[in-house]
Amino acid sequence: MLFNLLYNKSTVTHAGGVVYRIVNGNKEFLLVSAKRCSLIWVLPKGHIKLSESEEQAALREVKEESGLKVSITEKIDNAERMKWNLKKQVIAFYLMEFKSVITENRENRKLIWLPFEKALGKLFYTSQRKILNQVSKPRFNIFYSIGIKIFHSLFKIFRGSS
Repeated sequence: MLFNLLYNKSTVTHAGGVVYRIVNGNKEFLLVSAKRCSLIWVLPKGHIKLSESEEQAALREVKEESGLKVSITEKIDNAERMKWNLKKQVIAFYLMEFKSVITENRENRKLIWLPFEKALGKLFYTSQRKILNQVSKPRFNIFYSIGIKIFHSLFKIFRGSS
């Protein structure tokens, strides 16, 4: 009974970000070292305060853990993980674009920017690898979105001329 109560809790308790930047035309993703073990690489995330929305918490946590100013592009999905004490964490992850460095990260985390495949390989948690992997899907690829719009425009032009 107690296990079911803890495990089935689906309320979002944490929020975080998949932060990217473009360097020389290539997309890189931010990973931060884990709080308790600097050898483990994770996506920045943390608790949602009572006074915050998921989005506000995600932005705050990225700033606290990395010292970066970012903007939210869109929500990716929720991830779940079971903690050592059998409490289930439900984490809302947002795709975020890097804007600037605004401060030192308050938590003294190590930061690393990596291309998609390398970032995917370094992430410690399977649930976070699944979240990052979703970013590679077409709905998150701006070039795919632009290509679809061009295709539809061309289709309308050719359809109208025949």
